[in-house]
Amino acid sequence: MQFWNNIIQTAMLGTKRKQVTADELPAVLSDAVTVITGNTNIDKEEQFLQIVSLAFNYRQSGVQPLHKEIAIPPSPAEEKPYCTPKASQVLKDILDEDADSLLQLWLQLCSRKGQLMPPYLLPALLDKATLHKKLRTLVEDCMGKRGEWLSSFNESWNFTAAETEEDRWLTGKPEQRKEVLEQLRTTNPALARQWIQETWPQENANSKAELLKAFNVNPEAKDVEWLESIMTEKSQKVKEEALHLLRQIPSSAIIQHYWQLVQESVSLKKESAFLGLTTKNILTIQVPAGINEVGIEKISNQKEFTDEEFILYQLVGYIPPHFWEEYFQSTPADILQLFGRHKTSAKLIPAIVIATGRFKDLTWAPLFTGDKDRHYVSLLPLLSETDRDAYLLKNFEQMIDMVIPFLTQENTREWKLPIARAVLKHTAANSYQYNRSFYNRYVHFIPVETAAELDNYLPAEPYQQHTWRTNADYIRKLLQLKQRTIQSFS
Repeated sequence: MQFWNNIIQTAMLGTKRKQVTADELPAVLSDAVTVITGNTNIDKEEQFLQIVSLAFNYRQSGVQPLHKEIAIPPSPAEEKPYCTPKASQVLKDILDEDADSLLQLWLQLCSRKGQLMPPYLLPALLDKATLHKKLRTLVEDCMGKRGEWLSSFNESWNFTAAETEEDRWLTGKPEQRKEVLEQLRTTNPALARQWIQETWPQENANSKAELLKAFNVNPEAKDVEWLESIMTEKSQKVKEEALHLLRQIPSSAIIQHYWQLVQESVSLKKESAFLGLTTKNILTIQVPAGINEVGIEKISNQKEFTDEEFILYQLVGYIPPHFWEEYFQSTPADILQLFGRHKTSAKLIPAIVIATGRFKDLTWAPLFTGDKDRHYVSLLPLLSETDRDAYLLKNFEQMIDMVIPFLTQENTREWKLPIARAVLKHTAANSYQYNRSFYNRYVHFIPVETAAELDNYLPAEPYQQHTWRTNADYIRKLLQLKQRTIQSFS
């Protein structure tokens, strides 16, 4: 259409230099253009804009749509049953509420039942899975053949396309490659080690340091030889990360060396008691001079420690607790009692706690829950559910800054009622800190039974009462959705 090119040319040159005339336009527009150009009440620019508007609409109405034959195969028949209408409705309500934690719960229950989501909600769920990776596997389980068929028409939904772990490792983005290694470390540590060794020469220093962090998942003795070999890397970041990993593996040379130094520093001595009639065991502490180890600070940054004591404290933090059992030929409880008898050795007990968390020692962890002066959040994952809840309830207020993050980020199960009540009591008293978004994210942890108790947590301060009432109404709404979800699949 040449007339449209003329209009563009006029727009570029300006109406002062060139004006569109009726002769340049299709004949059917002549009468209308004559009326516009004959209107002396508007300037040239306004006349031009009106002509452009007229020509644009004429051009659009004359365009023929592109015709292309597309053969779209129908969706294959489903192999699983759809969920009930009741479950479909609660899913829609969860999406309307934008409650992703409840959405995850709904998908988990639907997957366990071997059922499918309703087809009309597939686009919304595929969009959710595109934004939230943790939902993808569940959405795949619940979308059925129609979901697979539908995702083939939208590239952003095509996360369901078959892609092996090795494909993502070789061609994925840095964060995807690290994620693959982390997942593989939980199922096949040897293969994860093989893959990174194969690509190691091609990785840059930053990539090496980041990928090594995946080995924090299940560090094992078979990693030692390779990790020790890369301690000669030029990059300080890589060497620091390798050292960090080696200091989590009891059989590594660095841990064995630390243990040798600790044995030279801590020894058992018999001492007379009760007028020489009996003897008792005591620990003697004597740090060898000239210790100069990589990763060990030489100057104390805590006033209660001398420099020598601080060096020993750090070393003890890297000694697997079961080493002490073999060294003293005694039980963990007796060994702790031994350390606690004297002021100097008692200072080392928190370092043993650090080592217990570092080496995930389930036997030693419960022994520290009776400490009234110190509280150790690092031990919580190592305690049985019963011991952990008892420990939390006993020290809830003292540990509050550590408890809430643990319960919401590291915990995976619904809270028991006593824990839930303690959390709600605290969050109600701090309603400006714990707002609607907090409950939206973590409602899957809150038992449904607490809905009837929310008024019991009304803060004493009048200025917080309105906010809590609003929050409580919102929590009830979420808990009602949670209850309906559970009932839909029961």
